[in-house]
Amino acid sequence: MRRRHLLAALAATTGGCLRLEAGTATSTTVASSTRTDTATATETATDTATETATDTATETESSEPEEDSEMAPPEDPPLASNAWPAFGGNAANVGTADVQAPGADASVDWTVDTAPNTDDNAPVVSTPTVVDGVAYVGSGGGEYRMHAVDVATGELLWRLGSDDDVRDSRTTPTVVDGTVYFGAGESVYAADAATGDVQWSFGTRGRIGWSSPTVVDGTAYVGSTDSALYAIDAASGEQVGATRTGNSVQSTPAVAGDWLYVGNDFGDLIAYDRRDGDERWRFSADDRIRCSPAVAGGVVFVGTDAGRFHALEATTGRQVGSTDAFRTGIWASPAVVDGTVYVADRSGVVQAIDVASGDREWETRVDGGVKSAVAVADGVVALATSAGTVHGLAASDGSEVFAVDLGSSSRSSPVMVGGGLAVGSDDGILYGIT
Repeated sequence: MRRRHLLAALAATTGGCLRLEAGTATSTTVASSTRTDTATATETATDTATETATDTATETESSEPEEDSEMAPPEDPPLASNAWPAFGGNAANVGTADVQAPGADASVDWTVDTAPNTDDNAPVVSTPTVVDGVAYVGSGGGEYRMHAVDVATGELLWRLGSDDDVRDSRTTPTVVDGTVYFGAGESVYAADAATGDVQWSFGTRGRIGWSSPTVVDGTAYVGSTDSALYAIDAASGEQVGATRTGNSVQSTPAVAGDWLYVGNDFGDLIAYDRRDGDERWRFSADDRIRCSPAVAGGVVFVGTDAGRFHALEATTGRQVGSTDAFRTGIWASPAVVDGTVYVADRSGVVQAIDVASGDREWETRVDGGVKSAVAVADGVVALATSAGTVHGLAASDGSEVFAVDLGSSSRSSPVMVGGGLAVGSDDGILYGIT
């Protein structure tokens, strides 16, 4: 199998900014809640402004970033402690948190049927989030679409569904300051985390597919199949900005400091300045990007449907490394922990790659394809497969720590908290594993 150094050229970027050939950048109006009054006047988005924003994608590998000495490099946000409050654990989608993983004797402790009153297929493709001992997860089909479950006992605390005008939900809920933000159907919702009472909903012109809300500094950022990236006031649900990315957005935005990164189905990875919504750079990959980007240490990591994994300098979009050592497309978002990036593809190949050298530390193959994000915590790499198994691999060498059979395929990512694990399956069941 071919192997290329992922970040062999990284050292060359530390001595100064490499100028790249400029490409055509789209105009943007993505807004942060911290914008200036002047910027607000020009950035307030309407449906008309959103529709008229250009959909033209760059044809060059990466568009040239604008000169801005005040644009600080991205800052790695802190990791959550004893919680998993968002997709990838935090706003940068790094796929880890300061939590305890299950041990070698892991087994199913409890289950919750997300569609108890129907025989219809209601898969749980949403990834759970866990805050203050409660797991929040979405589901598709059936009467109910968003669920809150006590992770210690499996007790159902509340549900939202068709009676609440909530449609099927594939996204990962984000929990911030007692509010749950999630996408369902064509809308984004905010609900009280304790009661499930809906506080507001915001409608888009497409579906909120796999793009989960990223909530930072009072603003929720989310993509839609209408090709737009939306900025929504987290308190009121009012739109404060929007931009056309060029194609359907299925990835979850990653935020690090003033920088926001998101991919689209055209194969573009785009960096925005959250302060004023300006597009900073655009990298055109070889195929569509369903995988959500992860940002750590000044590098953005992302995979494509063609099976290539890219590492890009976060401030310029310059490709500092890539590998084509995967057999099929990469839908599973990577995890970046302690200088190692963990990646899995749809054939079940899992790799650990040293970020500094680009060397492959280990490779293993699990019993089915991996379509959901990789989670790493407490020395364990957790992932679910199309064969219906949740695997726990040793982060040090890829050896098996545990394997739990769900009895059904899974596109939900495992989340580890407090020595336990929560994950959904395609037969509509949420599992608690300890």
